[in-house]
Amino acid sequence: MRDENLTSTYIQALSNINSEKKDLIQVFESLGLPNKKTENYKYTQLHHILPKEFKVLKDGNEGSFDQSLLKGIPYALYFSNGKYLADLSKLPDGIKLEQKGKSSCWDHSDAFEVLNEVAAPNQYFLNIPKNTQVPPMAIIHYGNEKGNGVYLPQINFHLETGAQVSILEMFISDDQ
Repeated sequence: MRDENLTSTYIQALSNINSEKKDLIQVFESLGLPNKKTENYKYTQLHHILPKEFKVLKDGNEGSFDQSLLKGIPYALYFSNGKYLADLSKLPDGIKLEQKGKSSCWDHSDAFEVLNEVAAPNQYFLNIPKNTQVPPMAIIHYGNEKGNGVYLPQINFHLETGAQVSILEMFISDDQ
């Protein structure tokens, strides 16, 4: 499948879920996915690595999953079908996740940032204070939708001077 066809597939999927972001969908359409003429991607054949079917899901219902998978993970952020689960999540003292509403990308010349902006229903910020060393923590995404659909919460990290954190991001589904 050619890059232009893949771009069209993505535009169609985005148009189906996010009519309020038509302006950004038009920006993505004008940019298209990067190709051999795009300097940073000239040796990358995106049609080999990107899914040919693309389906972004709106926030779904909170699913349930085997919570024994969570044992041994002292600090974690949990998302189920795109929804943040504060009751299961645990963060070190002094650190919290804040939802800031709709996302906002910084660079409208980068097709992947614009794609993320259109597809992300929510934006979250995690601030790590100055000189704080956070023990390893996980971000766990659970989804129980069938097929190639994905929920895309956008999580932004702000590390103040001297702050350190190691993140493990995991995706769990009923298919696994």
